[in-house]
Amino acid sequence: MLAYQLDRCSDYPALCKKCIEQGLAKIFRFSVLKTPDTTPDPDLFSSCQQFGRALLTTDGTFHTDNENKIPEPHHGIVIVNTVAHKPLTSKMAISTLAKFKDYFADWHLVSPTNSILYLTEEWVDLYRIMKGRARWQGRFHFHESGSKERLDEALRSIGATWDVAG
Repeated sequence: MLAYQLDRCSDYPALCKKCIEQGLAKIFRFSVLKTPDTTPDPDLFSSCQQFGRALLTTDGTFHTDNENKIPEPHHGIVIVNTVAHKPLTSKMAISTLAKFKDYFADWHLVSPTNSILYLTEEWVDLYRIMKGRARWQGRFHFHESGSKERLDEALRSIGATWDVAG
């Protein structure tokens, strides 16, 4: 079962509850890391990696602010945001994740290893860290024919590039 770590930005009780109720992935609240709220993003991400968890955040600039500090390989990053880049509420985050899960029903079977998924209410942008830079790999629209198959293939391809367990 895949494991996701909430950071201080995404640690909404309602979001955690919905994920736990769904039961398709393990979800960990920010508090289990036992780190201060002021912990720098790279250190927080490093903690997630030590526990084998992908990071789930609502910090829309996490990948660009920290691209040169995200290691190759890594367990993955899922960023939940909006198309309009307006302030994200917990209800908006839950809604966006629900839309993604409806679109990509096998999300819990495909690891985000070595990938950065930037989720909005309309599409997913896929990034990959290469030589210290977040490189855009494509946009996958929820209502575009064949896009979820292309996303599945891209995630599996990127994930197969490195073995994070070894």
